[in-house]
Amino acid sequence: YKDRMKQIRYQLHSSFRIDSSMLVKTCVIKNSEAEYFWILTFHHLIIDEVSIYILLNDINCLLEKMSRKQELNLNSKTVSYLEWSQFVNRQRRIVQSNDNVHNPGENCSYTVPYSKDGTGECNKVVISQSIPGICADDLLVHANSSYHTTTEELIIAAFVKVLYTLYPQECIVLNIENNGRNLEEIDVSRTIGWFTSIYPVAFCIHEDSFDALIKNVKETMRNVSYSRRFYSLFDFENDSMHVNHGIKLNYSGQAYFKTEYMEILSPMNNDDTDENNISTYDLEINIIIFINQIYVNAVFDSRKYKIEQIQQLLSGFCEQIAGIVNYCINKNTIEFTPSDFGALDITQDELDSLFD
Repeated sequence: YKDRMKQIRYQLHSSFRIDSSMLVKTCVIKNSEAEYFWILTFHHLIIDEVSIYILLNDINCLLEKMSRKQELNLNSKTVSYLEWSQFVNRQRRIVQSNDNVHNPGENCSYTVPYSKDGTGECNKVVISQSIPGICADDLLVHANSSYHTTTEELIIAAFVKVLYTLYPQECIVLNIENNGRNLEEIDVSRTIGWFTSIYPVAFCIHEDSFDALIKNVKETMRNVSYSRRFYSLFDFENDSMHVNHGIKLNYSGQAYFKTEYMEILSPMNNDDTDENNISTYDLEINIIIFINQIYVNAVFDSRKYKIEQIQQLLSGFCEQIAGIVNYCINKNTIEFTPSDFGALDITQDELDSLFD
């Protein structure tokens, strides 16, 4: 029945037509042991990863209430997708009127050098790797204490480190993808929709020690301007989403859900994307945590890169994540950076001299 389920999933995915069909499809399968399996599939236009967990929680809540013969009701949703869209459009007009739209990577570009000539038939390749010997809790919690960082900041620092080691350049531009739900002015924490945000960030490298890189990445990310949150919308409006954008890095967070009624069985479903879907990025790197294990995958065009080259990059990235985690956990002192002090106007050199 597993092969049959995979076949049906493929049929449902293949039947999506964004101009003429529903963008959510469902099917119930009964196997030979009288077990029922409910397949729900969505087009990414209407749902993101966070939304999947909102939906699973709500379905699980209803199943629990049914088993207890309780009234079927759910917690209130947050603002609607329409309200969010209207809010974003208002902010976009404000930013445009202030002439404050800034592409932080507009003056420099960066990508992994091609190892092939780019000719031939397009072939999207996905390779994956886990990071052995590193507990996810170390990356999620323990390693962040030394520099007051987030998990995303440590991951970015590790990736910048491996890029700088393999392909040195003073300015490294990454397109950072996140769930786009971090706008303080509007609450979409329980809203189903697609809120994904992608924006370019330029990291200027002067020193590649773990200490220098962590501080650099942390301060660069925390100095992201307000207008940059809407960068992907401006980018799309200017019809530049079809231009190749170098490297995209996406940390998806933790992906696990298990209750009495349902369970997520795998961390990444790379077969859920149309094989003919051409990425606007030379290279996509995705990081996800599943059952206390860190997984990394790379998506790339085999016309441009040899598999061995990307495998080297991926292995180096995993080694740098492990190295940064171990470095931070074993550090005996707490390091501060200017962003730790809010609006206080202080430089890193002043902080270092203050705490020395």
